[in-house]
Amino acid sequence: MYFWLRVAVVDKLEELYQFEAKLVTFSNGMIEYAYAFTFKNMYYLLTRTKKDTSTSGVDGLLWQSPDGVVFDQPVTGYYDLAHYHPKALSTGWSV
Repeated sequence: MYFWLRVAVVDKLEELYQFEAKLVTFSNGMIEYAYAFTFKNMYYLLTRTKKDTSTSGVDGLLWQSPDGVVFDQPVTGYYDLAHYHPKALSTGWSV
């Protein structure tokens, strides 16, 4: 199963959003909760991977784009909780 995000734009808040034809991202795993931000003249998306599709403890993906419309292949954005606090899962912490 494949998942992707698209950019939607509108001129006025009262209008319906129009989706761009190009895909912003493309992933062979499920992604959710995209947070967009800019940093040093680049656009970024930080997305969360679904637990059942996450590999190697990676919980988040970071996507980079020069135009904010088409993003490169993602890199690791962040890892799951056990990476940062190894005892978290064994002591009953949950997220």
